[in-house]
Amino acid sequence: MDAIIDELAGTGALKPEFEPKPEPKPARAVGRIKEAKEQKIQKTFFSDGTYLYEEIVSQNIPSFVRFDIESGEYKVIQAVDDIVPQIGEELEYGAVLLPSGVKEYSDTVTLLNKPRSTEIIS
Repeated sequence: MDAIIDELAGTGALKPEFEPKPEPKPARAVGRIKEAKEQKIQKTFFSDGTYLYEEIVSQNIPSFVRFDIESGEYKVIQAVDDIVPQIGEELEYGAVLLPSGVKEYSDTVTLLNKPRSTEIIS
């Protein structure tokens, strides 16, 4: 068997059909930082200390509800700096459901007991 392998190796029969491409050189750190800043970050929920942001999808348009922690006021916005609402097929096809607006639900127990109630999520 070893003689057959040696014979095949000598004829080039075991040579791969393609030549692997060399690995690209890594970008310099400055280039990577610049590229990271230009990319948008997708999130469904986050806080910046002053506001809470939660994603909603109304009429198939993803947005954020910005809730002021101190005053309790809210406003619907499209994006915050480099953070945008999560998008993808899971939302488009309904595999993941997000709220479509803002509605008072009284307390957390009520929310947990009626997750698909029309009283809470429409």
